[in-house]
Amino acid sequence: TRIKSLPFLVSKKWEAVHLHGRGRLFSENWYDSFESSHPQIHLDVWHQPTATCFESLVLGISDAAISFEEPRDSVLSSKYLGEKELKVLSCPAGHQSVGAMTVRELLGGRLAVPINLSPCLNAINQCPEAQLVNFRFRDVEYGNRAQAEFLQAGGLILGFSGSSLASDGSEVSECSIEGSHDVALTIYFCYRQNAWTDRHQTVFLHLLRHLAS
Repeated sequence: TRIKSLPFLVSKKWEAVHLHGRGRLFSENWYDSFESSHPQIHLDVWHQPTATCFESLVLGISDAAISFEEPRDSVLSSKYLGEKELKVLSCPAGHQSVGAMTVRELLGGRLAVPINLSPCLNAINQCPEAQLVNFRFRDVEYGNRAQAEFLQAGGLILGFSGSSLASDGSEVSECSIEGSHDVALTIYFCYRQNAWTDRHQTVFLHLLRHLAS
């Protein structure tokens, strides 16, 4: 008995629970606390793109998935898990840390999105201040060095709080997006229709308790 796939989380065997090192979706002790509380359930966790995760659910390869989008396939169902606020990583002039940036300050810049672009755009678009036609998105390679170089060249990176780049004493600052609405991504627990089990409920409730930790 196992829940096989939770996309956007990295395997416990290889590194901490980071989103490609750009921000934590759940606290690092999430696995350990789950294992100690529920030793009868083995958790295999993979990191896959949303479409791949949904396909794995449809094919029965995975039992459950975390997504920033609701599944569109009628074969799949989802439960609301909560929201995570989007943060902005930057190297401000003079290396003075800033608490917040406005939506307009994101416009026209070299902006990189390490997570699904569509949900990020939808979240930002909830702010009337947003003018999406002016956004210019850039790719940035995974890895702290590539990200740091991108930021030092004036780029901005959207992610979640807890980025190792902003917490290792470097010149990188992490700030909120200030607007008329909170800029956050909605998180869903996805599974096959009519396939909800006690195992699903156990994992779902554990995620729910630890989402904001």
